[in-house]
Amino acid sequence: MKRLVGLAQLESDQLAELRALLDSHGIRFSETPPTLLGFGSIWVEDEDFPRARELLRQESATFAAQARAQWEQEWREIHKGSHARWILSRLIQRPGEFFLALVLLAFFIGLLVVYPLLYLARRLG
Repeated sequence: MKRLVGLAQLESDQLAELRALLDSHGIRFSETPPTLLGFGSIWVEDEDFPRARELLRQESATFAAQARAQWEQEWREIHKGSHARWILSRLIQRPGEFFLALVLLAFFIGLLVVYPLLYLARRLG
């Protein structure tokens, strides 16, 4: 048996779709459940592995193309190609996440820019 994919990489609906896809193509698989030490995986027989991996690759490519098309449509229709509107939309949808990102950004800018300048000023002065 070879490991096809880890369960940590999939959401529940994606996992259900993958199970249905493997079943519909007659590929036998087994799952190891998540444990304290691991996230769990889907395993397929050695002889089915290349076909299962190709199915997964095709499904991933289809999903990526759909997600990209959806994002481009949203970018044109909702944000109208404006970065400012996109940022405002993110702020409204997820304010906690947005402010946490700003705090972390400010922290790292301070750590990487301001602190070395203060250190240099102390050494020179």
